[in-house]
Amino acid sequence: VSLAAYMSLPPSSYDALDPAMITRRPGSPGAFTLRVQRARLLGVWLEPTVDVTVEVATVGTKPAVRLRSDGYRLDGSEIVRRLGIDERSATAFDATLTWTPGGTIAADIDIRVWAEPVGPFKAVPRRALAAAGDALLAGLTSLLLPAFLGKLAADYSRWAADSAYRAARGGEGKGGGAA
Repeated sequence: VSLAAYMSLPPSSYDALDPAMITRRPGSPGAFTLRVQRARLLGVWLEPTVDVTVEVATVGTKPAVRLRSDGYRLDGSEIVRRLGIDERSATAFDATLTWTPGGTIAADIDIRVWAEPVGPFKAVPRRALAAAGDALLAGLTSLLLPAFLGKLAADYSRWAADSAYRAARGGEGKGGGAA
């Protein structure tokens, strides 16, 4: 069963990838909330939550799956809450997944971050803050995307090998049958 068929399945069942990480939001079949595993940095924990809309799309002539963030929340340690970092920061992303007939998935991601320096960080030069923020963002992104793609790969393997699971998830998809 082809990767193209799997990737063309309706995104409404993406919460089956990992119900602890991905939950469906009411109102739209492709709307989900992604919970990133708690990250620790210098004794402070951060736990981002991103609302995402997923759609099967076409990019140029290639079929694709697009993930677009619709909202972002940042929970964290007491210091994170007290400084109001959630209200003083924002993150948005657009990710496009494409694939080859040979079974390789590629991801193109555009991430935008805004943060207002808080407390003692107001005295730190912007360049240093930007570098630290970029490092933190890279760390969080390195948790989210590989975790999602790993779950997608594991689900595809199960879907391709298990006809009962394939039927429950939506059959053959739009991309055709056997590879």
